[in-house]
Amino acid sequence: MGTELLSITTRAWVAKCAPVVGFCLLLAVYHLVFGQFFPNRNGTVGHDYSGTLPGLLAGYYWFSVNGPLDVPWFTPAFCGGQPFFADPQSGYYSAGQLLTLVVDPLTGAYLTMLLFATLGYWGFYVLLCRGFAVSRP
Repeated sequence: MGTELLSITTRAWVAKCAPVVGFCLLLAVYHLVFGQFFPNRNGTVGHDYSGTLPGLLAGYYWFSVNGPLDVPWFTPAFCGGQPFFADPQSGYYSAGQLLTLVVDPLTGAYLTMLLFATLGYWGFYVLLCRGFAVSRP
């Protein structure tokens, strides 16, 4: 009877820890697959970051010179000066820019990718459990 109680307790503990263990395993696989591209074997990044990383640098320079309360309306970093805040592709108020204020832009972009992978995993888990009432038998 004591081993049966232990078995029920162990099963309950495993059921509670399964999402966390699954998250850690999937995030490790995600890191192994995508971590090699920041930078890649040649020391470069993909062409899709050719506008993003300079934008993060421009935001970092703006923040370091003007402070957090001044809105970056224009930036001289692109084409000798162009609208920065009004540009739809400007990411000044984003998680990537916030992380770039702490680390370099490449690491900030990678940490942003990991952050949103984490939010996606846990958001989908909450949707399954609370929204669709999916549970394990």
